[in-house]
Amino acid sequence: MEIKLPELQATFKQLKQDSQAMANPQVRTAVEQLEEMLSELELKSPSAAPDTLFDPHVHMKDLERLMSFIPDIFDASPHQESLLQFLLKGASTYRGMGELDLPREGAHVYTNLAMAYVDAEEWEAAGACYAEATALAEQSGNLLTLSGIYINRAEFLLNITSIDAAQLYCDKALEVFQRSNDILGIAEAYKFYGCIHRHRGEWEAATDAFTQSIQRYQSCRNPQGEAEGCYEFGLMYQACQDSPQARYFLQRARSLYEQLEATDEIKRVEAALTGISVQTKVTGVQGDNAGVTQV
Repeated sequence: MEIKLPELQATFKQLKQDSQAMANPQVRTAVEQLEEMLSELELKSPSAAPDTLFDPHVHMKDLERLMSFIPDIFDASPHQESLLQFLLKGASTYRGMGELDLPREGAHVYTNLAMAYVDAEEWEAAGACYAEATALAEQSGNLLTLSGIYINRAEFLLNITSIDAAQLYCDKALEVFQRSNDILGIAEAYKFYGCIHRHRGEWEAATDAFTQSIQRYQSCRNPQGEAEGCYEFGLMYQACQDSPQARYFLQRARSLYEQLEATDEIKRVEAALTGISVQTKVTGVQGDNAGVTQV
């Protein structure tokens, strides 16, 4: 299958003119890298077929790298359909070559495609792509690829409240993370275990999981992960109506996100804190952070 260079160039030219999208540093970096890469690939295109991006059999690594940028800018792009079509063409290219040829690269492509479908709220299509990615990753035997797809699939299943299935893939991810002694991966798995137990109302198990997650993020000096763990832990305490504990962990998450200048995440935490204020007014439960359990 041919991937047309002008189609992709036009999409990113329009995206670059979108000041709101380009205000996001992650989007801006991804677009700049894509522009540079597209220029390089244009030089590689055969003169007889100037509208073809490249021969994927020759430039497979280029295809993988190019497609890996797409999910980072999907949310901010007003041209989501164009980006989605590009990912579909890339996935079809891998499938057309035969999935036995490049299972690891194919797994990455289907994961990127699944993430794009999640952003587009096309849950069934996302689930199908994660299934493809999982099958290819298991075939590849690459531990890094395998654990990443397992944990991404667990998060996806958790978000669509398929809780038992989410735990299954969290179990699979944790097993691989432990085999490779991936401390950050283990922290991520325990964070999702906390969310799973929270959904079931298993407060003690959720507390233990979130505590283990946050402690590991701290040991790795990973403020992004620590902030996410604190945010999810705060939501657990909010769910069981422990406002002082919820406020403590949410304020801690906000402080970490402020250090990271993570604007969207700060807004999300502020919304949760506002919810606690409303909950406190309704229940009449007051309190400050004195006496709260800290991690």
